[in-house]
Amino acid sequence: MIKHKFLLFILAIFALSFSGVSWGADSDAINVGTDGGISAFFTTYPDSDDITINLTADITDSVKFSNYKITKLKITGGKKISSSGSRVFTVDKDITLAFESVTLFGGGVEISEGTTEFKSVKFDSNSATNGGALEIKGGTAAFSGCEFTKNSATENGGTIYASGGKATFSDAVNFSGSTATKNGGAIYISDGEIEFSDAATFGDSLLNQATSGNGGALCVEGGNVKFSSTSKFGNNKAGNGGAIFISSEGQ
Repeated sequence: MIKHKFLLFILAIFALSFSGVSWGADSDAINVGTDGGISAFFTTYPDSDDITINLTADITDSVKFSNYKITKLKITGGKKISSSGSRVFTVDKDITLAFESVTLFGGGVEISEGTTEFKSVKFDSNSATNGGALEIKGGTAAFSGCEFTKNSATENGGTIYASGGKATFSDAVNFSGSTATKNGGAIYISDGEIEFSDAATFGDSLLNQATSGNGGALCVEGGNVKFSSTSKFGNNKAGNGGAIFISSEGQ
């Protein structure tokens, strides 16, 4: 019986290594490479939970968390996660999720439920209809040491579109080169709450139709936005409110 169990264990380790996945020194840490990425891992090992995924290579993936059983996950590794034509991650279930030291490229993240933390994450060249880097519909999201560069939306919120939930930025953050077609070159909020406890810098954010549209950097049409007094706005452009536009419903 002991030999039989040992053989099964060896075969399981072989299968993980062969598929580009291997267990790290910590039994709860898993190394994931290019073979299928994160979604392939959860398809192969559907009962995995409370784990850390360490990326060993840049990957292309599109992960919708409601498709899997996972309830607690951390993703790290200093690599780039890309998607083309869809969100890189869709956080649409009650999950505790953490991203640390990764780059999100192409499709950004949509959040409607759960608790998500971003630490030292770079959002680079993401695009979507609304909220190129982030679309926040619900849940809570916390950011520290993050950078947002060249994100775009074909409608509202080049970098962030918020229609619910709460987002908090605990230290200085930079938004550069954000673009949108309609409103909110960098950020558009219609509901929910966004809070910056340290300096937020908005530079070179604009609306593609610069003679119309509201809020080159920020358009507030509802919800609540809180800024640090040390925040900075530079070279942002729009038809109304080159830096900030606040409607009668926003605050």
